[in-house]
Amino acid sequence: MSDSKKTPTKAATQIDDTTALPASGLIGSGMEGGLLDQVRAYVSRVRGGDMGALPAVSGFVVLSILFSVLSQFFLTERNFANLLTQAAPQVMLAMALVFVILFIQRRPQGLFALKGRVES
Repeated sequence: MSDSKKTPTKAATQIDDTTALPASGLIGSGMEGGLLDQVRAYVSRVRGGDMGALPAVSGFVVLSILFSVLSQFFLTERNFANLLTQAAPQVMLAMALVFVILFIQRRPQGLFALKGRVES
């Protein structure tokens, strides 16, 4: 009788072992690794000059702390409800624009194709 268990070859173990790869090699490769690898890759990108969303997020945090210190009404339920109500039209417009952009990307010739038109 033959042994049904196959021993992995050296090449297969090298491909499956993601701990030997640097974090920058993992991003977008289909083998993203764990949370620690993602954090290391993000820190290396920031150190390399790719700020990404860091300025916007840090500005949001600083302004939120500043407004909560200056006003006792900033972190109330009523204020959050008011902000959501006022932001609803902009959120709907942004969602619609995402669908338009996705539609344009699916049809690279543009929104109105030249199908059926006579070229001069």
